[in-house]
Order: sequence, then structure tokens, then C-alpha cells
Amino acid sequence: PPKGDGTNDTAVYLEDADDLRLLYGILTHADPEATIRLVEALHQEGHMFVIHVDGKESSDDAYQALVEYAATRDYVHVLAHPHRVRANWGGFSLVNATLQILRYSLGHEGYPSEGKAPLEFHKFVHMASTTYPIASNAEIRRRLASYPLDANFVHVVFKPSSPAPGAWNYFVECDDALHRIYRLTPLDDLNWGIDIYTSSQWFVLSREFAA
Repeated sequence: PPKGDGTNDTAVYLEDADDLRLLYGILTHADPEATIRLVEALHQEGHMFVIHVDGKESSDDAYQALVEYAATRDYVHVLAHPHRVRANWGGFSLVNATLQILRYSLGHEGYPSEGKAPLEFHKFVHMASTTYPIASNAEIRRRLASYPLDANFVHVVFKPSSPAPGAWNYFVECDDALHRIYRLTPLDDLNWGIDIYTSSQWFVLSREFAA
């Protein structure tokens, strides 16, 4: 619950929203100038940025430009090989790219930050480099800090979706693409049907949940 509504006496809040430390995990594949513009717009003291650049060769120029940018800023980290994933829309590779950012940020074994202290943050903000803030940094901090430190934010459409029968397929991801290999039996009222809900792949997680 938001701070001050009196419904949860055990929730822990930050006393001062200015103390909230955000870690922005950014997925990108091209246009490094857009990523730099995003970082410059969001950066404030205490914030960190971990950037995953698509592992395809076509993204190497963007990767190199961001590595050079990050070399002059200790709050910006760019994942290096072998932790760059060849990412494909709709594939598990996008999930894997997000996991690479989290593992780096939390100092998991075998990652570039191994031997160093994990990055310090209260909230992990997952986003694409093509996004841009429409609220001030002060408002972003104030809004997030008005909820408990262990609160997570996920946008879910609370209306069951009803995929058409032709949408039920099994895919395999390889050769930098998703390939449909056969159709699945739809989950409907006659086949142990369940309600299916959709949500965004972008979210805000507490450090505890991210770990």
C-alpha cells in the first residue's frame, strides 16, 4: 500500500524519496545515441545503469560506442562478451538478456563484476532504449518511494485474452529467428481451458525480488 494509508504496519518505506537508488536495466540493439540520451535524462546521484546490447554482429558498432561512453562514467555498465545474447523478439533470448543484466548487477559467479561488491540499488527498472521518461526524476523517485521497498510494479491487462485457434503454435528459436514447427491444441472450455492474461515485459522490481 502507499505510505500513510494505515493498512500495513509492517511495510518498510524510505523516509526520504531522494535516498531511493534505482538501477536501470536497458535492452538495446542499435542507435547508441538514443541510449545515451536516455541515460543522460535519467541519471541522478545514486542511480546506476546496466546496458545489454544485442549480441548480433549488426549491433557491434552500437556496442563499441556505448563501451566508449561507459568508460568515462562509473555509473554506466555495458555487458561484455560472453554475456551478450543474440536477442530475438518473442523468444526466450529476451528473457535471457534480462537475466544477464540481473546476474551482473547482483554479482553472480562468473560475471564481470565477480570479486567486486554487487551494485547497490533499491529498485530494478527494466526498459528498452527506445523509451523516454515523461515525468521528472523527482516525480519518478517520489512515486516509487511512496510504496514499500519490497513492492513490485508490473502492468497486467486484467481482462482474459482469447487467442484464436490459429494462434496456438509451438516455436523453436534458432538462427536468429523463431520458427513455428507445429500447431498446439487450444486451451478452451473443452480442453482444460484456463484464463490467459497478458502483461508488458517491462517492469520495476524490488532488489529482493530481483535477487
